[in-house]
Amino acid sequence: MPRSATLKPTLLTTKEAAIYLSLKPGTLEKMRLYDEDGPAFVTLCCSAVRYRPCDLDAYAASRVDRSISARQKRLRQQRVED
Repeated sequence: MPRSATLKPTLLTTKEAAIYLSLKPGTLEKMRLYDEDGPAFVTLCCSAVRYRPCDLDAYAASRVDRSISARQKRLRQQRVED
């Protein structure tokens, strides 16, 4: 097996990142355009956008809530900070 076949990709396409997060690719595209709270991304050139798995993990970890009230509190705090 070639060495490249055994390496994990360090940058994911929008489609791959969406699968990673269990989202639709369009959701990530909208987050890039309108939501500063979306996952960080890398722009390689004009339209080549990629995501690092560590950034996707950090994004998912930042969204963990233990209850609906905790989620509402987090969202209120975000609005105040904005």
